[in-house]
Amino acid sequence: MVTADGVVAYVTDGDSLKTVDLSTGKPLWSRTHRKDEGVIAEGDLLIVDSKTSNSSPTTLHGVVARTGHTRWTRSDLPNLFQEQPGPDGVFTGYGVALPPPPPGKQKIYPVLAISATTGKTRWTLHTPNEVTAVWPTPAGVAIATGYPGSVYVADPAAGLYLVGLTTGKVRWSATGTHSDPYTTPVITGSDVITVGTTPSTGSIIDWNAATGAVRWKAVITPAYGRFLAQPSGKNVLAIFPGATGTKPSRLLAIDRATGKTAATVLLPGMATVGAAPAVAGSDALFEPQTLSCQQPVTPGPGGSGTAPATGHV
Repeated sequence: MVTADGVVAYVTDGDSLKTVDLSTGKPLWSRTHRKDEGVIAEGDLLIVDSKTSNSSPTTLHGVVARTGHTRWTRSDLPNLFQEQPGPDGVFTGYGVALPPPPPGKQKIYPVLAISATTGKTRWTLHTPNEVTAVWPTPAGVAIATGYPGSVYVADPAAGLYLVGLTTGKVRWSATGTHSDPYTTPVITGSDVITVGTTPSTGSIIDWNAATGAVRWKAVITPAYGRFLAQPSGKNVLAIFPGATGTKPSRLLAIDRATGKTAATVLLPGMATVGAAPAVAGSDALFEPQTLSCQQPVTPGPGGSGTAPATGHV
């Protein structure tokens, strides 16, 4: 994680939080917060989560990134708590039950909006079904509910909400569509563009940000490994799915007004994109993380063989 004032923070396998001055590369400070540490950046602060034991509640620490000074601590959160950095000094979080219980047996945790400055809850939202993802943005907070994991059967708990960032009030909700929790939506003042999944299809869906009405759908693969990006201009970009040994990933440029595909590009090589593209103006930058372009294994005399080593793009 990188803070607004240029501090890099990372957690080691030994649960030590370490910080480095990005401008000099010199270490600043390090600390161990018990077990299972995680960290996100909020402005000049680090929000560190940790636990005293495998079954204890999660404790959050608001830490000044450059000095290591702890500004606040709270320990009233679920054992598994997922927090996401947000704008305007507000981050969101929700509890998760693992392993996932069967449908109808879940403990449903609310969504919390927390002040990064004080650690206090700004608002709480209770949903009728388990939360699977929360995406806070200046234009609103999108919340997906449903049964966690891949959708192999119809998901009666599936829902999508758009709520105000500062108020937590629901602007609209839609049921019946399982939103892919691993695909970050594009959320603007006019559109909420998500990836919806059913057992047999996947679709990019453009929702009216004011009303929740569906403007258009564009059918894509039902498999995971899908990313959306919104560079400046009239198109939204979609990358899908993960590459296989014979098929590359595709990039679609889709007209936001109509949902029609303006261009289709096969990505070079058999490269799999493993993270959402970074957007700068009219450009989008993505990094293939792995390659599947090696030749199939060639059997040797004893029935075994080797494949060429993979490279990097």
